[in-house]
Amino acid sequence: MYLTLKGKEHQIPVLMNAVKQQERYVCVMVQMKVRDEYENELLMARRRAERILHDTDEANKKLQELLKEVEEKQQELLDLNKDLQDLALTDPLTGLKNRRYLQDKIMEFIELAKSSENEMFSLLLIDVDHFKEVNDTHGHPMGDAVLRELSWKLLRETRDHDIVARVGGEEFMILLPNRNEESARVIAERIRLNVDHGPWAQKRVTVSIGVTSYKFGDTPSSLYAKADQALYISKNAGRNRVSVS
Repeated sequence: MYLTLKGKEHQIPVLMNAVKQQERYVCVMVQMKVRDEYENELLMARRRAERILHDTDEANKKLQELLKEVEEKQQELLDLNKDLQDLALTDPLTGLKNRRYLQDKIMEFIELAKSSENEMFSLLLIDVDHFKEVNDTHGHPMGDAVLRELSWKLLRETRDHDIVARVGGEEFMILLPNRNEESARVIAERIRLNVDHGPWAQKRVTVSIGVTSYKFGDTPSSLYAKADQALYISKNAGRNRVSVS
């Protein structure tokens, strides 16, 4: 209830609340000025609280944005590291895996073969016949084009889980999981025929191939030596052929 009390010097506006307690009324009067100040303080406190909540929400929002940005940067860094690792294991000219990658994989397959009698794999060592003449006669750009085209042919003749790698200037090696020596020889002969008689966008070449298969006790070095010996036999016999060691 709004009342005006008469003071000595002026009237005093007040608000009065009355509550009935035990058959009598208890009245509370608050001077309007005091109430106004109290309400203003409450209002200011509420506004400060709302501002703090708003600032907190903004801070949380910015924090979430920063966390998201950090996560994105971390993923970019992981992707970049993976790209760098891939580059370190990839031949830049052909896009095939390189010798380092192949050596690691051969070691993995040797360990698998040691632990299981059913695990087997074979290797094909492939060399472009008379490649030096291609470079000397037609230039290195033509030689590079021939190597790239040969790499595509090798990929077309192999399975997705076979590993085709460039291991030297004009040397390629193919790791054939779950292939015995005879099966690997058939694949090598198919590759040789495709290279010899298939279409070429650039200069036609032939290849010599050495075939070997894992035997218990072999190491990466001994496997490469056996494949190299088979390749030497092919080249010594006139090139453009497949030999097994």
